[in-house]
Amino acid sequence: MFGTDVYRMRPFSSSNDAKCLADVCQDVYGGTDYLPEMAHSFEEDSNCDFVVMELETTGEMVAAGNRRVLDKAAGGENLIFWIEAIRVSTKYKGRGIATAFMKEICRRSRKDGAREILSCTVETNKAMRSVFGKAGIEMNPVGRACIPAGGELCRLPGWSSSTGSEDQTENILKALDLEDLVKDAARSEVWEPIESEEELFTILETRGNKNSNSGELSLGHLPGLGKVLWSSDDLRDSIQKGLVRKMCCKSNGDGDDNDPPAVWALVKDRTITSIRSQYVCSIAGSTSHDFDSAVWEACKSEYVPLLDGNPSFYCLFELPLPSGPKSVLESFPLAQGNEFCYYRWAESDA
Repeated sequence: MFGTDVYRMRPFSSSNDAKCLADVCQDVYGGTDYLPEMAHSFEEDSNCDFVVMELETTGEMVAAGNRRVLDKAAGGENLIFWIEAIRVSTKYKGRGIATAFMKEICRRSRKDGAREILSCTVETNKAMRSVFGKAGIEMNPVGRACIPAGGELCRLPGWSSSTGSEDQTENILKALDLEDLVKDAARSEVWEPIESEEELFTILETRGNKNSNSGELSLGHLPGLGKVLWSSDDLRDSIQKGLVRKMCCKSNGDGDDNDPPAVWALVKDRTITSIRSQYVCSIAGSTSHDFDSAVWEACKSEYVPLLDGNPSFYCLFELPLPSGPKSVLESFPLAQGNEFCYYRWAESDA
């Protein structure tokens, strides 16, 4: 209850709520919000709990959001929940709706046995970042991830989804003329395919635990565009194709021999509409060497037929990542100020 208004939460219904949701989302991302198109798939996904908040008296929708179970924990206990796509109607912003919505979602998740609750927002969304720290939510920053600026990528020849098919499309290193910045040591690393989701999640969890033990924050997951990579048909398809890989050992002697291997994964993100390819190369590494080697490997021509024949994929990587002058990372046209900021509540931290 806020003042004299009483709100209730209920499951989203495509047949009844599609128009109202479109109205709530009309100003998000400059009118290009993916949520109205994804709403039905959230509704149908058994791992999702897509709900709306409405005025009890009129049924007017004031907010919506999705809670997803990440299929990483076994046995149906100690679940990891991902909270995404939180939207509040412009008409109702500034009334504490987002905070109340998040509190209820977190309460439900803890009641259902959550050992972790994860979410993210862009760095420029100060209002949402403040919500994560409120009492009853208490999610702490646990990492950041950055991507090249989408507008810059769309201007590369053959990259825009609106560009004719006759234009030549090059991978990101060639398109940005950065190949010469990749040193021989990074080019010579050997990357082995990861054989299963279980192997991938074990490596990522080990990476997170190692950084946590050293006092550094780590996501412990592979970052995605406004999400983390979870168990899905798209991830399984990429693993089967050999598009999810780990570094065997570092030829340049950089880093600790006991470090978990760097990982990259080329996985489809069906919300992408601005560039031709829907693939995102997500990278988890400890050094700029790891990053350069991962991008070099992912850009190899042998993978292009497995990417629907198009090499124009996004790159997404965890920050902070050491870099220096004339490095690939420093030369990327980064989306300044729009890094994804990840937040976590963990039972062990409570």
